[in-house]
Amino acid sequence: MVRMHIMKSILIILFVFITLLVQSQKPCRCDKDTTLKFNFLCGTTKLKNNATLYNQFDCDTLYMILVSSNGDKHKICRTGLIEAQNPHREPWLQMDFDSSVLICTYASGGGVSRSYSLFDKQNGKNIGNFFNIFHEDTTQNLIVYFTSADSLILNFIGNKKKYSVATPIPEERLMNTLTQVGCHPSNLIEESKINNNILTCKYRYQEKGVPDKWLYDYFIIDLKKYAH
Repeated sequence: MVRMHIMKSILIILFVFITLLVQSQKPCRCDKDTTLKFNFLCGTTKLKNNATLYNQFDCDTLYMILVSSNGDKHKICRTGLIEAQNPHREPWLQMDFDSSVLICTYASGGGVSRSYSLFDKQNGKNIGNFFNIFHEDTTQNLIVYFTSADSLILNFIGNKKKYSVATPIPEERLMNTLTQVGCHPSNLIEESKINNNILTCKYRYQEKGVPDKWLYDYFIIDLKKYAH
């Protein structure tokens, strides 16, 4: 009897939680034309430091609104209706840092190419634009991205320090792959993680003249070498 009561209580809690979640993330709608259907949502997302983020739609344009901890509202992204209706073309929250938010502002088909913007939570100002980030981490307040085939950037956004690092992938291996595949270096990164201040990345590559076979390896970057 007691077990049934506990199970019933758990189910009620789950139902309430799911209901609140659905209510906070509802599809955008246009009161002028109820036949319009959208893939994007107009719910509210709570951020760190009492900031919030939500989409606002006026039937022609989708706006992303950032609300600071003191209640000031800032329009940080603007997307036309046609663009917003295409999958992955509407902006979305990529990462919530302590004093800023990273927004993915554009993604090509399959996510091969992506653009990002970093906004200050208090004043809504754009404080950085980035292309094809392959690692972000809120513990380190860090984003990592290639600036070219032979260098990448460690961007510690908490203290606004950047470090250029030579690409750890062997040059011949990297260039053979990029020549055969024709992609951006970041598209070769399969996964990345930080443990004990060591960034470990798994990447894929091809040998010259063998375009149909992918091989895999790892590189590491010791973050303790960089004062942050």
